[in-house]
Amino acid sequence: MKRIPQMVQWVRFGCLLQVTAQSFSGRFGKAAQANCHKLVELNMVHFVASDAHDTQWRPPNLRPAYEHVSTEFGKDVAERLFVDYPRMVLTGEYIDCADPDEVAAKRPWYKLW
Repeated sequence: MKRIPQMVQWVRFGCLLQVTAQSFSGRFGKAAQANCHKLVELNMVHFVASDAHDTQWRPPNLRPAYEHVSTEFGKDVAERLFVDYPRMVLTGEYIDCADPDEVAAKRPWYKLW
């Protein structure tokens, strides 16, 4: 998170970013949860990963993260991150991402805090 300006450049060069689903629930701590929220707000998240290592501690269940994103950021954002962009990668479609700086600049002044 200390390298967001560098990450903005990566996205501008065509890199697509993903976060781990359990980061949304706070499983990796409050800082990770806040950071993934900030990245979504800046339009810098393109995929959500299951990070499935096993069926007990890190199961491949994306439903809680989908519901969280849908509630916090809207169903359209959830559909884009969990359905549309993954489908586009699998079918070889180009993903045209909004510029992160433009997205942040359009945010009302009272949401900058």
